[in-house]
Amino acid sequence: MAEIDVDSILAKKEAEEKRKSMMKKLKIYGIAAGAAVLAGIIVFFAVVKFMGEKSAKYFPATGEFKMFYNKTGTNPERWEFSRELVDVNGRMCAVINKVNTGTNRTKQDYFYSNREQGIVRYAYSNNFGEKKVSPFVYLPYRVKKGASFTAAEVRGVSIKASVDEFEVMMSAAGEFETMRVEYKGAPYYNKTMWYAEGVGVIRERDNLKGNEMNLISVME
Repeated sequence: MAEIDVDSILAKKEAEEKRKSMMKKLKIYGIAAGAAVLAGIIVFFAVVKFMGEKSAKYFPATGEFKMFYNKTGTNPERWEFSRELVDVNGRMCAVINKVNTGTNRTKQDYFYSNREQGIVRYAYSNNFGEKKVSPFVYLPYRVKKGASFTAAEVRGVSIKASVDEFEVMMSAAGEFETMRVEYKGAPYYNKTMWYAEGVGVIRERDNLKGNEMNLISVME
């Protein structure tokens, strides 16, 4: 009769118990990791709901692309974007070059963004001439429906802005989910702007003059 190798049996049993113990630990770690991920997701959506989304997604100011707009009562306008930044009084700013396609006259808007102020048009120039500082907050750092903020001071009057609605808008460039923002500073300023995520300005309306600007195409 063959001898029973007790040591071998015990060794195998010990190895199996270690394997089961390891699998149990891995299962526990997996559950813990999954719970941590789920908690992180819940916290993320709670932050978005309470504080709002980051506004940068609604106003991409850098990149190699062009946007074309029709404007009421004047020539179409071309917005040219670049990845290069320009130093304006020590601030590194993105530049949007706005070209009147009929006259080729240009206006440059210089933007910066930070957590404290959001997306700010810091200065402007005409035909790449003297840069004139004139801060205007287009969007705060985070946005949600009902959010309000001060955009600028014009002739001693505060321009108050509010995120009024999220709505679908049709344009020559397509259909967009947009965020509508109202800017009001009686009696000098009353504008409405629509922004689309990943695109930027879709439409702008001057409620005092009745003029509008509408996006017709985007080209890289």
